[in-house]
Amino acid sequence: MMDEESDSSKINRMIVDSLYLPYRTLYDSCFITDSTTYISNQRIIYSSRRSEVRSAMTFFDQLQFDTILSYYQRAFPSFIGHPVRGTFYFAFFHRNQCSFCGCDKMTMQMDMLFPMNLSADHLRILLPHELSHNAFEDTQSDTILSETVLYKAIDEGLANYASQRMNEVSTPEAFFMTSDEYGWFTRHEEEIRDAVRPILLSTKEEDWDPLSMQVPDSFMEGSPGNIGYYVGYRIIEDYLASTDESDWRVVYTTPVDKLLEGSGWLGD
Repeated sequence: MMDEESDSSKINRMIVDSLYLPYRTLYDSCFITDSTTYISNQRIIYSSRRSEVRSAMTFFDQLQFDTILSYYQRAFPSFIGHPVRGTFYFAFFHRNQCSFCGCDKMTMQMDMLFPMNLSADHLRILLPHELSHNAFEDTQSDTILSETVLYKAIDEGLANYASQRMNEVSTPEAFFMTSDEYGWFTRHEEEIRDAVRPILLSTKEEDWDPLSMQVPDSFMEGSPGNIGYYVGYRIIEDYLASTDESDWRVVYTTPVDKLLEGSGWLGD
């Protein structure tokens, strides 16, 4: 019994020293967890998801994931003409809660056990999308609008737009959707416009959350989800078309209210 307790204590100490303490600031500010909770979560992975971890490690090793990350770290800033600063955190999480999520404006986290992330095609679209968020947050100077639905929609729409341009994929692919799912947006654009108009300048999380989930029927019945991404994407499309702007990358530095106004997307 004493040996088992001793071994358990050694494992706990190894988790704290090797995994928790080196990134304590990140955990405290981003994941809002302490060492006890972290140890518990890591033990869940060790006891019940060990085979998933081994399979994921094999996938990322064979993919040469470090090389892919280095490529996008160099290539994406050059592609968009803006620097990309921030912290990306890649880890095995104890539950499938989020594929790749922002913790704050300059910190992103990716769950290496999330099923969708175990696809090379998915990752080549996902990584530029997430890097775009860091670039957008870094180049936008308007702090007044930064918490609005409009800002968040354009941030997501631009991430899809940039990833689409870099990877030369279709619009539905950039949205991680089928053509039929994306087609729902185009068939219901007028209803979408009317529904989001009253909340575009809202700063309430409860107004943005249903627009940011890729869950069927979120925000509007029949939707494939992620309506906010579509709203931002369409504002960008119409802005570039209406202003006859030849360089789409100006979107990164154009204030979001100017993008909306110049797009004419609301039809006002």
